[in-house]
Amino acid sequence: MEATADGRRQAQEYRDIVLADNVAWWNATTGAKIQMSGLNAHLSYTPIDTAYVPAPMGGVLRKRLGDRFVTVGTSFDQGGYNFSAEGACPDDAKPAERPMTCKGQVPAAGADYNEYVLDQVRYRDFMLDTRTAPAAAKAWLSQARNTRLIGGGFWSPSQAVQAALGRSFDVVIHLHQVKAAQLLP
Repeated sequence: MEATADGRRQAQEYRDIVLADNVAWWNATTGAKIQMSGLNAHLSYTPIDTAYVPAPMGGVLRKRLGDRFVTVGTSFDQGGYNFSAEGACPDDAKPAERPMTCKGQVPAAGADYNEYVLDQVRYRDFMLDTRTAPAAAKAWLSQARNTRLIGGGFWSPSQAVQAALGRSFDVVIHLHQVKAAQLLP
């Protein structure tokens, strides 16, 4: 049986709804807060990777939990990351510590990226509450622009997505530089 684009989209929407169901169930069952982590595309309120995450868990949870749900996005200007590979690593990546994994690098972001502007802030690494930002910052945060979205695979600039950080996240943590984690064998 061949997969269709509509079938893939339905599966991707279902995945994030089930992720949200689990978080909402935990909250309702225990009454306790929960902290979770995930790829920005899944935690965002708005779809920023429409090809793979058309209905993000963050948006589903905001509708269900209201202001009790707070989402934190992460950003970095440059550095390394790990990713899965089915065969050999691409030419500009190197093998990681585990089979079928590679280490990639991204240079400093271009001027048309969210990461570039965030990296111009006087603090090297910082956290920004988009809900309480000054008016000028809120206006900037409301505009969609190029953003890196690095998931489980190799990333290239052709994969930049459009994201308005203020509409996508309550808080953004920006780091100037990151390095790929050393993987356990």
